[in-house]
Formats: sequence, C-alpha cells, structure tokens
Amino acid sequence: MNSEAVYTEHHIVLFLVGAICLFFGFFLFFLAGTFIKRRNKLRIQRKSEAYQKSADDILFNLLFESITMEEALLRYKKLDRTPLLKRTITRSIISLHRNYVGEQRALLEQFFELSNLTSFSYKKLKSGQWAEIVEGIRVLSVLNIQESFETIRVLLDHSNSYVKKEAFIGLIALRGISEEIPLPEIVIDDWTQSCILYQLKIKSFQSFEGLHLFLQSKNDSLVVLGARIIESFQLHENYQYIVNMNPQLSAKHWESLRIIQQRITKILEV
Repeated sequence: MNSEAVYTEHHIVLFLVGAICLFFGFFLFFLAGTFIKRRNKLRIQRKSEAYQKSADDILFNLLFESITMEEALLRYKKLDRTPLLKRTITRSIISLHRNYVGEQRALLEQFFELSNLTSFSYKKLKSGQWAEIVEGIRVLSVLNIQESFETIRVLLDHSNSYVKKEAFIGLIALRGISEEIPLPEIVIDDWTQSCILYQLKIKSFQSFEGLHLFLQSKNDSLVVLGARIIESFQLHENYQYIVNMNPQLSAKHWESLRIIQQRITKILEV
C-alpha cells in the first residue's frame, strides 16, 4: 500500500515538474516571439524613417528646383527600391500633391509616372483584398495616370461595392463628368458623392458634358448627384431645369432633390 502511495506521489511530482517545464517553455517561446516581433517592427520603423527622409529630400528638391527631374529620378534609382520604399515615397507624393497646385503638382505626377511607381499601384488593382484595390485606384486617379482609365473602368463590375464606388470616383477624377464614363447601378451614397465633388473641385474641370446622363438616369442617387454638381459649381444655365424636375425617386432621394430645388429657387428669385 505504501509502495503504491509512493509510486503515485512520484508520478504526481513528475507531472508537476513536466507542467512547470511546459509552462516555462511556452513562456520563453512567447517572450522570444514578442522580442523578435518588436525587433522587426523597430527595424521596419527605422527603415521607413530613413526612406521617408530620402523621399522628402528628393521630392522637396525637385519641387523647389534644386534638382532637375533627371537628377531626381537618378537619386531614386540609386535607392534600394523595396516595396516599403515604394509605399513610403508614394504616400509622400500623395501628401504633397494635396498641398500644391499648378506646376508643382504636375511635377509630382510626372515623377510618379517616370519613376515607374505606377506599376506598384497597378499591382494593387489585382489584389484579392478590396482595401488594396481601393488604394491602387485612389493613387492612380489622384495622380492623374490617364492610362489607368480602362483598367479602372473594368473595376466598376467588381463584386465588392467599395471597389465599385472607388472606381466611379477614380474615373471622374481622371476624366471629369464625361459621356465616356459608364454609370453604375449601385447607390452612390452621400460620402461617395462628397468625394466626387471634391475631386471635381481640385481638378478644376471646365466641362460637364455628361451631366445630362446623370439627371436622366434611372439610378436615383445619380440624379441627386447631378443636381448637387449643378448647385456646387453654379452651373446657372441648368438652374431652371433642376427647379422644374419632377422625377419618380425614392422618398430619401426625392427629399434631397427637393432641398436642392428650394435653394436654387431662392437664388433665381433674387
């Protein structure tokens, strides 16, 4: 009986020792994993900061004419063109593009195209993740890569609604309100409409030749968008047409159109 108790006690001790060793093993594994992950994160952060400094140096010198486009491209080609560098310098270009106009904005667009950074964004359009596709569309359209028009146009038929909306914004950012842009069947929500109005504003399009297609569309949201464009850009020649409109719209979109009609009516009465 005593031998059996000793035997059982021995197994309990072995089990406890094994459990403790296993616990410490997992603890050390977790600790090592956390350390490696943190070290890699810091390494990437340091690289990103170095890339950011290089990108800023090239782009600011280009914008303020300290170097020519050829010199800027040469400096870029001498860098280790990793995906991290391409992502960093693309974000720098986008950020600067928002803050500059005219010749400086054109220089940024030219550098983006001549440096072949476009290929990095084109690859995103083939991604299996919708967020990557959206980012690719946004970069190519904002930086005015006209050759991307047909590729983005195809994405209007993508299965993801976010991609469809971004593709529609992108096409308008590239060509304005043009008759060559297919009209989507999905609802263009208020946020997407705001993005379209913003792109039309910063791109300073002078022609709105395809506007009548919006106003005659069976897509209620496009009818409202067309009216908003007319109001936002003060297209006076279309004011009376908007006031006289009486389309069959859903309650939500009819209310939005009615509010625009009221504001335009007040302007006409002045």
